Amino acid sequence: MSKQLFNSSEKSNFILNMTKEKYSQLASYGLSLTCFTTAVFAIIPEFIDTLSYSIVSGGLAISGVVCMILALIGIIKKYIDGNCHTGA
Repeated sequence: MSKQLFNSSEKSNFILNMTKEKYSQLASYGLSLTCFTTAVFAIIPEFIDTLSYSIVSGGLAISGVVCMILALIGIIKKYIDGNCHTGA
């Protein structure tokens, strides 16, 4: 049986019920999306002369937020640990 909070539906609690495989799939889609959005936000000023390259910062900010959310979900669900050392 799936976990639920406060009599809500199963679909609204997708993070609680996420498996490691589903997280892996979501993280790979998220990282692909961030690579794509960064490239798109970097290409736009190349074709439109009136825009500055500050729009690239917006793309990087969006990408960073998506990556931080995915990392936070992974740490909370204990799919990844919080240690950043390589163990070497």
